[in-house]
Amino acid sequence: MTISYSALRAMAMGRRRRSAPVFAHCRCCSPIGTAADAPICGSRTTGTTTSLAGAEQMWAMEATPRLFTEADGWRDHHLWGMGIASRDLDGDGVPEVLLSSMGDQRLQSRLPGTTGPTYQDAPYDRGTTAHRPFTGGDGRPSTGWHVAFGDVQNDGLDDIFIAKGNVEQMPDAAMDDPNNLLIQQTDGSFSEAGLNAGIATLDRSRGAVLADLNLDGLLDLAVVNRRAPIEIWQNVASQTGNWISLELGQTAPNRRAVGSWIEVRTDGSTQTREITIGGGHAGGSAVPEHFGLGEAEDADVRVIWPDGAVSDWVEIGVNNRWKLLRDGGGLILTRH
Repeated sequence: MTISYSALRAMAMGRRRRSAPVFAHCRCCSPIGTAADAPICGSRTTGTTTSLAGAEQMWAMEATPRLFTEADGWRDHHLWGMGIASRDLDGDGVPEVLLSSMGDQRLQSRLPGTTGPTYQDAPYDRGTTAHRPFTGGDGRPSTGWHVAFGDVQNDGLDDIFIAKGNVEQMPDAAMDDPNNLLIQQTDGSFSEAGLNAGIATLDRSRGAVLADLNLDGLLDLAVVNRRAPIEIWQNVASQTGNWISLELGQTAPNRRAVGSWIEVRTDGSTQTREITIGGGHAGGSAVPEHFGLGEAEDADVRVIWPDGAVSDWVEIGVNNRWKLLRDGGGLILTRH
């Protein structure tokens, strides 16, 4: 996959020539950012990237929340943590976790053969460490902040955006530190596409969100910067795959059904998504969930609600936005 800025300009003017994640840029004069930072929350467990002892934490969301310990299988992880996000990248129903930091960005998955909170780092050759700038000429370590998962090509494989930028004047960290756009390949590895997609600015970025801002079925990008205006990027890639957008609803007080899980099944594979609110560092979102479907022309959906009730599988049409309202343990579907 190769993209140049000239190709981006041609696509932005309507002469779309190639299939790739390409973003058109609009700089706004107001420094208004995305939603306020908040910890990840849900019906199972939650992770944080700060602790009094200087190590990462994972909490068991039981009747009385508690920290996981070595007795549970938890391993200490020490890094200068900034942001955190989770997503089931390999379709096994168990989310991976990505921790951003000064230096390596650490993608972790549950250790095979375990059922507890025992996580291991992804191998280096998976392409997710993003530990140094990929352009700009500064070879010092990168500083990662907000992490956002999303399928920017609608090929059924989630990609990763990482906001980057020096804290202020940290001498041991890169000053010219472009944001990462890591595109997932069919073998589960990731390839850097930030430069070719046209988003490799060198401002000190902090928060971000991937969302379909203009409702065209492609994930756009908003980036909050320190001492620089917010950036809004429109995804203008062509020849992308099919998609669906799903928004859950139920009665008060948890109207957005935070803590639910959505499962989308196509052609024998299943995407699993936890409904959270907030996000990593200096950014977050409470928007409909976007699923890239590749070439699939139909999809089945079911919801596991926060109280554990499980809906039946329901067939839905692709390339549409759907509201999924709770009806007991079932679903009422409406297009919107």
